Amino acid sequence: MRDLVERLITEQRASGFPALSGTRVSGSIPVPELLVNDLAREKSPRNARVERIVFLPENRIVVDLSVQISIFRKSLQIELILPEVVDVAENPVMPIRVLGSFALLGQIANAMGQLPQGVTINGGIVNVNLRTFLQKDGNADLLDYLRRLTFVSDRGVLFVGFAVKID
Repeated sequence: MRDLVERLITEQRASGFPALSGTRVSGSIPVPELLVNDLAREKSPRNARVERIVFLPENRIVVDLSVQISIFRKSLQIELILPEVVDVAENPVMPIRVLGSFALLGQIANAMGQLPQGVTINGGIVNVNLRTFLQKDGNADLLDYLRRLTFVSDRGVLFVGFAVKID
């Protein structure tokens, strides 16, 4: 049964979900800190290891990093502000504001090529091109159906809202 469902989903996805035409879905998913921390630790490179991520009210996120440049290791704490809304249908770039004086960190990271594909830092803004970021895993096509993302954080949890439309 599972193989059949996976095959049907794969076929539908490959052809643009024609059987689901007219679908509209919106919702909100509470994403706990614990889950994000586990993923970040697993996915972060050794030379820029994410030690901890903390969700705070007002879309603030604190990231504790351990960065290694040559033989030196430095602990950094960066505070970020997520946008409230990303209109993915108009522009799949999510701008994340960096608080404090970490703009130089972005220039160093860009120069060293240590940012994931689709992530750039310009001044105090981290731009995440969702389409490029998802391309490496073969999931960029899913953005064709995602219209909007919303973010609301509270202590320990990030609520990610979404709106999906299949025509």
